[in-house]
Amino acid sequence: MKDLVQQFFIIAIIIYCVHMIYYYFRSKSKKYKNVPTIEMNFLMRIHGININKIGLNIVKKHIALINSIIVSIDLLIYYNIENAIIKLFIVFISTFLLVLIFYSVLGIIYKKRMN
Repeated sequence: MKDLVQQFFIIAIIIYCVHMIYYYFRSKSKKYKNVPTIEMNFLMRIHGININKIGLNIVKKHIALINSIIVSIDLLIYYNIENAIIKLFIVFISTFLLVLIFYSVLGIIYKKRMN
């Protein structure tokens, strides 16, 4: 169990760093500097969030944190289940549910923050 938790945190930290590097280079790009990501579009369209009002850097950090948690959970599930078909099915379903849950909670938090 201790080994599983250590793997989770190591994977989450690595994925978080990769996301932050991605956002750094994306903000330096002339083409994609002002274009919102898919996650930001989801928050703006579904929840009616004004990303600029909350702060672009804060939203980027929250999205990177959520994505790193989702990817870490998926990788741990993937590497700890033996059967390939069951593995892919569970990872697909868990990814869908985790994205839906985490981004809905983030949208609710941002709505409360905007009011």
